[in-house]
Amino acid sequence: MGRIEKTVFISYRRTNLPWALNIYQYLTHHNYDTFFDYESINSGDFEQVIIGNIKARAHFLVLLTPSALERCVNPEDWLRREIETALDEKRNIIPLFLENFSFSSPSISKSLTGKLEKLKSYNGLNVPTDYFQEAMERLCTRFLDVPLEAVLHPISQDVQEIVEGQKDAANKAAQVRHEELSAQEWFERGYVFQEANSLDDAIRCYTEAIRLRADFAAAYYNRGVARRAKGDLNGATQDYNKAVQLDPDYAQTYVKRGFELQPIGLFPKLLVLIGSVLTIVGFGSFAYFVISFIGLIFNSIQSNQSGPPDLSGLQFSLIPIGAGLMIIGMIIFIIGGGMGVMRMLRRKSAKK
Repeated sequence: MGRIEKTVFISYRRTNLPWALNIYQYLTHHNYDTFFDYESINSGDFEQVIIGNIKARAHFLVLLTPSALERCVNPEDWLRREIETALDEKRNIIPLFLENFSFSSPSISKSLTGKLEKLKSYNGLNVPTDYFQEAMERLCTRFLDVPLEAVLHPISQDVQEIVEGQKDAANKAAQVRHEELSAQEWFERGYVFQEANSLDDAIRCYTEAIRLRADFAAAYYNRGVARRAKGDLNGATQDYNKAVQLDPDYAQTYVKRGFELQPIGLFPKLLVLIGSVLTIVGFGSFAYFVISFIGLIFNSIQSNQSGPPDLSGLQFSLIPIGAGLMIIGMIIFIIGGGMGVMRMLRRKSAKK
């Protein structure tokens, strides 16, 4: 005989945080023991906290928007790994459809590979912005209030402490405003237009999302991508910089369409500049000696000079000086370039 469980895990993409927080606040208010990673978790703890909580909770809510599954083609994507863990552990999986999400969309279908293809077979729930309360009531009465045979696995004390910290932070968060959810709607509309290459409409939607939520880093970033595709490099740069300013950690870990937002820093650039200058100066010194030597030989042939040419006027010291400067310059250039690449690719914390 199954039993009614009131433990819930919320799986979501970080750009959909207002939706996740709104659902968390509703369920917590109705006495559901709910977990979602409200704040970034250190990469060393991330796996045991996330996987451990999926195994410890009976219900698994996955928030699906048009953009949510975009990076799930990557086997290491955390949203994908969360869904696969819930499938493996036979949790009560409930897809929540937001912002007109549809499994039939071509851009979404291409992300449903491997185990994720099973997600389409689960009964989901539409959650319209204007009927949020009604949707949540239906979620509790029809989807969560069901007897289950799931085997729950307890989590360690260390993980429990992290969970309590996440809950405490989420409980202190202000109630989600309607404007924030409206901004999410405009963002997702922009994403759909962007996928269809309707860049002007995408930019319009992202701009409206930013108007409603001025700190929407993802909207700035996506608008920058759209502007860049239209050839507006200045506008794209402004949007990229604004996204980094609003959320540096987001910028350091979120990669989209091959562009990386991570700031490289002044020191690596300075090393590259110094290395370039030294290499050019060294090459110039070496080239000057070679040209002088060739010129001397040429003049000796033209003047029919008997015997070997007089090499006393050549500055032989330019050879080791030029070679040394070139080697030193190239080493500094490589060090500076390597530092820049490492800073671009580094990850401070695991992020979805």
